[in-house]
Amino acid sequence: MENMIEFNGVTIFDTRFFDTLKQQALLFDKFYVYGLDSIDYLEIPENHKADALFLREKGILNELPQDVWNAVCDDAHKSSLYPILVKQLSTGGTLDLEIDHDYWSRFAATALCRMRSIEATPICYFDFPPEFQPHQANISEHRTESTLRLALNSLPLPSNDSPWEDVLNFKKDMRDKQWDLHRFLRDLSTKTQSEVEIKDDIEWTLNEYRKAMHLHKLKFAQSAIEVYLIAPLEILLNLITLKWSQIATAVLSPGKREIEMLEAESKLPGRECGYIFHAQERFALKDK
Repeated sequence: MENMIEFNGVTIFDTRFFDTLKQQALLFDKFYVYGLDSIDYLEIPENHKADALFLREKGILNELPQDVWNAVCDDAHKSSLYPILVKQLSTGGTLDLEIDHDYWSRFAATALCRMRSIEATPICYFDFPPEFQPHQANISEHRTESTLRLALNSLPLPSNDSPWEDVLNFKKDMRDKQWDLHRFLRDLSTKTQSEVEIKDDIEWTLNEYRKAMHLHKLKFAQSAIEVYLIAPLEILLNLITLKWSQIATAVLSPGKREIEMLEAESKLPGRECGYIFHAQERFALKDK
């Protein structure tokens, strides 16, 4: 079976790193983080340190290699964007700090791909301000980044009470649906669309799946009622007439109907966003 292409995220470690990590892990398969090794020396809650250790052992969290970071610094300082960044940071506002984070994350993703042949997307808080836009060197990378950021916003944020095992097991169980989503997002990123249009495509596709699943569940519930009402009557009648093969068919019919339900679900309209729908059902209610 063909392997699903991984979604790798690149970011710079800061105090906000763990705030949305479970949400990001629903979309990304691996993370490359500059400054991850500093966790042991910072005043960070012990549960976050334990999470980081667990995810590193799983190969999900990885420190950005030092030689890659050295190249990032060279690339960033030579870029025509650097004077603009310095000017932006001179005001010292909160938005400026986020621009700074995104600036380095973008260069880190580019260097990681060039030096390690690892395709990765920078995990950014915002699109670059207008004054940065003319300097966007790679439009396709920019579209991919925007598409993944909008998809991430559609995913739920699992609560602190949700164990990491639940998140990882969900991804394992939903592997095929996650694959559908990956292919859908890659296709979206190749289109010449604004962020508003990309967001509309994701929301429309998700809504189509949500409506189809509602009807699908209603039909399956009705079918299940018919199975459990009709099957016992069939079994009783066949016992009287000693039709053993028909008894077996009646007993197995609920399982057969479940298989039919799963097959039908794989063909529902909007299935490209089925992963988002099931993630919302699995984790969103837990946070309310």
